[in-house]
Amino acid sequence: MAQTEHKHFTNKLKFIICKFLLLISFFVFSQNSEKIEILNADTTFANSKLHPNYWRLIGNISFKHNNSIMKCDSAYHYTLENKIIAFGRIIIDQQGNTKISGEKLIYSAKKNQANIYKNVTLKDNKITLHSQEINYDIKNKIAAYYTKSQIIDKEKTIESKTGTYNTNKNKFVFHEDVIVIGSDYEIHTNIMHYNTNSKIVNLYGPSNIYSNANTIYTEKGKYCTKNKIANLSKESFIKSNKYIFYADSINHFNNSFYAEGLKNVKIHDSISTFILECDYAKYYQKNDSIHLTKKPILKIPNEKDTLFMHAKEFIKNNNNIYAFPHVKFFQKSLKGKCDSSIYNIKDSTIVMYNRPILWTNNLQITSDTIIIYHKNNSINKIEFKSKPMMVEQVDSVNYNQIKGKKMIGFLSNNKFKKMKVYGNGQSIFVIKDDNKQIIGLNFVESSNITLKLYNNKLNNVVYNKKPESTIIPINEIKNKSRFLNGFIWRKDEEPKDKYDIFN
Repeated sequence: MAQTEHKHFTNKLKFIICKFLLLISFFVFSQNSEKIEILNADTTFANSKLHPNYWRLIGNISFKHNNSIMKCDSAYHYTLENKIIAFGRIIIDQQGNTKISGEKLIYSAKKNQANIYKNVTLKDNKITLHSQEINYDIKNKIAAYYTKSQIIDKEKTIESKTGTYNTNKNKFVFHEDVIVIGSDYEIHTNIMHYNTNSKIVNLYGPSNIYSNANTIYTEKGKYCTKNKIANLSKESFIKSNKYIFYADSINHFNNSFYAEGLKNVKIHDSISTFILECDYAKYYQKNDSIHLTKKPILKIPNEKDTLFMHAKEFIKNNNNIYAFPHVKFFQKSLKGKCDSSIYNIKDSTIVMYNRPILWTNNLQITSDTIIIYHKNNSINKIEFKSKPMMVEQVDSVNYNQIKGKKMIGFLSNNKFKKMKVYGNGQSIFVIKDDNKQIIGLNFVESSNITLKLYNNKLNNVVYNKKPESTIIPINEIKNKSRFLNGFIWRKDEEPKDKYDIFN
């Protein structure tokens, strides 16, 4: 009996000591700034048998740590671990700057870590964050989530699978399936940084910005959601209904529908088949205008014979591309030069002005104005409108020559097949004997002349109306009589290849 009474006394003493220690820890720890301070609880109790490691708190609970006030309906307070598990109407208030609500809280004072679960909302004066779970660093004021969550501000919503929010620096870092939805744009990416003060989005990796007018793609870029200015710096392009605009660096101003590209600019036309390239371009989308400088080039692609054209400047305006000054173009079968030109996209024509000239093999053709017609990206006709002259070099001093009021050349696969001369036709042809020795020159006048060519060389001449012919033997030829009026041989100006058009 004495043994039983002693055992009962011992157990009772242990319970009293345990309760006393818990009470001491409750009040002492509450006075320690490093410990969780219990501010209020309707009911508090401990049970050394059922839960010796924590206090049970019930009703209108509030506690404080690191200048943050936390509230709940009920809680377990692990005093020795300096931890609280709380339930029901969770509220974390950081002196009015940031408020977090949810249904469950696990708070570790040692780690300054608050894990909030179920219908979690974080609010500050910038944004509202909705999630099912937020891990919040009370001391550093950094929130992290690892489930699909949504951020809302006045201008947009942002969704992502994971993210962090530094409330001190007003900075978000988003990862995985990031979607930004604004009033007139969307952003889709996998890595994004966002500052709620500056309203600036930084994009990393494959990213798309969609608007009513454009799709913007970049693998590194900055976008201000406030003024809708994008700065793109890696593998970037703008795609509109008409063009795809590539560049190493692009600045895009969506409010003014203006963009500029720097270095390796490429502009592909989505409707027709031309390409513009340069190292600096301005794109005015509202006016359908593009201004190109710094080694601009126009390409009209062809599987066998692409046309490359260069000038100091290009201006694309609606259906026309203006090139000026010092225009040169190169094709394997045809080269050209003038001071200015217009490429009409709709009609697929190139009009050459100011001393225009064409070369093909040993042929040189000049005129006051030259019009080149394309069909299926190949030249099918060339019109020489005023004072045309065709010259074919025979040797260092002798040339075949034809001129008239107007000439029209017909081509196949970018090669001349036939040439027609209209009005006041004049020609000089070198005459050779059977041994191909030059024996004289034949001067012929005829109102209309038809020339047939093979591989861009004169093959046959037909005088259609009453030709008048004069033959001068080689030993009677004077230098002046070798040439028609207006003859100038400009072979040294001919571009040698597609790179020579820049010289």
